[in-house]
This record gives sequence, C-alpha cells and structure tokens, in this order.
Amino acid sequence: MTQTNNFFQQRPKIDPKIYGYIVTNMPDHDGYIKIGQTIREVPVRVREQTHTVVANSRIVLKESAMRNDGTSFSDHEVRAVLVRNGFRPLGLGEDRNEWIKCSVQDVLAAISELRTGIRHTAVRNQSFAMRPEQARAVQQTMDYFDAAKKEEPNRAPKFLWNAKMRFGKTF
Repeated sequence: MTQTNNFFQQRPKIDPKIYGYIVTNMPDHDGYIKIGQTIREVPVRVREQTHTVVANSRIVLKESAMRNDGTSFSDHEVRAVLVRNGFRPLGLGEDRNEWIKCSVQDVLAAISELRTGIRHTAVRNQSFAMRPEQARAVQQTMDYFDAAKKEEPNRAPKFLWNAKMRFGKTF
C-alpha cells in the first residue's frame, strides 16, 4: 500500500516558465521586453509570436515560474510587480500589453520577489539563505526579545551579538 504525503502541496507535472524577449527591428519597442509565460519550450513559443510580423527577436530571459513550495506564479504577476515598481508598459491606455520598459535585471528582481514573497525596496535578483549559524543567531535573538517582552513589558530589551565577519553581508 502506497502512502501519500498530504503535508505539502505537490509540485505539478508541468514546468511553467517566464520568458522575456526583445525585438531589434521595431524602433517603437526599443527598451521594452516582452514578458510572457509558457509550459512549452521558450524558443517555440517566441517563434509563434514573432514569425508573422517578421520581427528580429532575441530571447533575453528564461526562468522557472515555480516557487520552492510547489506553487507557481504567472507572467501577469511579474508585470504587475514591475508596473508597481514604476516601469511602464508599452501601451499606457487601454492597450495594456505584455511589453514593459525595463531591464532584464528588473524582471529577475520581480521574479525573485514572487518566488520568495519578500518585497524589496531596491532591485534584487538574487536570494541567499542564511548559513546555519546565522539562522541560529537570529532565532536566539528573537527568542530573547519575546521572553524579555513577556517578563518585563515596559523594559526595552538589549541583546549583544558577537558578530562574525560577513554576517549579513548579503541581506
């Protein structure tokens, strides 16, 4: 008898991807990246979109649309993060399309935000986990502050860290 694990959301069998491409022979699209989503191979999907208009396209981005917990996010969400961060879509009227004036790094930062759930105030496109000793130090500090607040709610607790070189350098 096979036992199934119902504790965690199971990863779907499909592999959704967020992709971005630019066109080089359409001056009104200079500086814009077309951001889309597919479950197929990215070059095939891009070719389907560009072959009828004879656009010279170049794929600049292919990323998984999966989070570590097995859920996925969409190209609509990526574009919404970019627009929220001040980047302009090509059509500012009712023609809100999939072209956004931004850099590849900006798109990667939006994808990172959607993957981690952490909203960044600056452009970040990398995420780093804490080393075990860093995570223990943070947890120990949080536990101390929680206990101190319960014991003496009117006292401002203090906690001195014996900081290690490069601790927090990536955060």
